[in-house]
Amino acid sequence: MSGVAELPIPAHVPAERVFDFDFFRDPAGMREHAQRDIAEMLHAKAPDIFYTPRNGGHWVVTRVADVVEMFRQPELFSNDPVHNKARQMYPRFAPLEYDPPTHTELRRVVNPFFTPAAVQKMLSGIRGQAEDLIAEIAPRGGCEFVADIAQRYPVNIFLRMADANLNDREHLLEFAHGYLRNAVHAERIKARAGIANYLSGIIEARTKNPGHDLISMIATSRLPERELTLDEKIGFATFAFFAGLDTVMAMLSHIMHFLARNPAHYAKLVGEPESIQVRLEELIRGHGVNLTERGVTQDAAYRDVQFRKDDRIVIMFPIMGLDDHETPEPGHIDFDRRISRHINFGAGPHRCIGSHLARVEMRIFLEEWTKKFPRFELAEKVMIKGGVVWVPEALNLRWEV
Repeated sequence: MSGVAELPIPAHVPAERVFDFDFFRDPAGMREHAQRDIAEMLHAKAPDIFYTPRNGGHWVVTRVADVVEMFRQPELFSNDPVHNKARQMYPRFAPLEYDPPTHTELRRVVNPFFTPAAVQKMLSGIRGQAEDLIAEIAPRGGCEFVADIAQRYPVNIFLRMADANLNDREHLLEFAHGYLRNAVHAERIKARAGIANYLSGIIEARTKNPGHDLISMIATSRLPERELTLDEKIGFATFAFFAGLDTVMAMLSHIMHFLARNPAHYAKLVGEPESIQVRLEELIRGHGVNLTERGVTQDAAYRDVQFRKDDRIVIMFPIMGLDDHETPEPGHIDFDRRISRHINFGAGPHRCIGSHLARVEMRIFLEEWTKKFPRFELAEKVMIKGGVVWVPEALNLRWEV
């Protein structure tokens, strides 16, 4: 806990609840399994709910049972940024940064676009994206997976869903990196606003001339009692972009890193392609990627922790699938595990609305990859970037041509 003594600790936080942890710094540089190593470290050395003075000072929650219970109490543990200064950015993400009942009403706006039936209509396009990207890199005998595939694949799918210009991808990725992986708060605010500015122009155009795409749906929808405000529409579109990019990009990269290091697991997917959908769930369980947050609405005690109004709470979703209170031998990826329980796509009312689409994107990609490459391996060791989303800095892979 070096350095904690030099940083301010609020008076209501007892010393035994303080643990020096930085979600930007601590995962960074880990080479094999950042999620497993951080989970083992925190579960062994830190309280299940602890306070860290890093990144402005905040609470950290590390166990599934606490997260599920907190998510059931939005009146105390709120998504509204008014209770969490770190989340006070423009635009306000919709529906994520709202509490029920408003959250429920806002969620209905985009629900139709992410139902299983709606996703079914996207399958050929998603598969085409996977096939094209794989065909492009296959003759090279290797690739840097994060840049060549993982960043391009979900962004291409989002841009097609939004009927936006594919040539804008690299520009948008710069904003995404600035928001998801920059520890400087002012730079994160700037990057989030940059995406919002880009999408606001599309929203304005689709309001006048709507089509059948996601942005048109957002631009022309309304709540039961009123029209959506422009800021709400921009918040919807901005959140859809980040949610569609970061989870699939990071999780798929971690999964490919694992498969490259574990050829026996990969051989099972190659030899039994019909098992990919079921075994993907075990891979997802072990490779959570994104943090989420809550703010405390009033002074209150939860279990034996005393919270103060507007305390910031960071939920450690990257390690939620590795909770040994929930899963035996959680650090072991077991393709024969009967049930791969996890909450890596959230829980309760805030369960990720795009989780079905994310699973479909990853399943289709693995189906196409295993068809093309009977074997592949790491070309060099990998280091992890911390932040709001944990992702390999680079993932260099190679195969025989």
